[in-house]
Amino acid sequence: MIKRTSKWTWRSIAIGTLFLGITALGVGVLAQTQLSYTQAQVDLGKTTYSAQCVMCHGAQLQGVSGPALAGDKFLKKWGRNTLDDFYYIMSTSMPQTNPGSLSKDQYLAIEAYVLDTNGFKAVGDKSLAQEDLKSFKFTK
Repeated sequence: MIKRTSKWTWRSIAIGTLFLGITALGVGVLAQTQLSYTQAQVDLGKTTYSAQCVMCHGAQLQGVSGPALAGDKFLKKWGRNTLDDFYYIMSTSMPQTNPGSLSKDQYLAIEAYVLDTNGFKAVGDKSLAQEDLKSFKFTK
């Protein structure tokens, strides 16, 4: 006697296979993506940071009245977060005296400067772009 498989079982198998395929594709794309920013971004970030952030976060990103943006404590705090999470907080609440007042390029440059200061080295010569930020976390 041949047992018939219900159409729900076949749907479950098809959906599971599709899910696994998409997941594997996504992992492959993330594995191929590398963090990249330019020295020009780091330089602009340092200049912008010096003008807009240093009073609260310190000349060495060590934190003064605002939290540190460098070092083990910073990396531990932000390690689970994506670079996009950091960008969002920075671009919507900083500088404290005029939140959201910098350009997108300035916020990205400050992020590149923070990354560089924390020992994340750029790979390639592609500028750090907002659409790439969700793919990376503050982990080495």
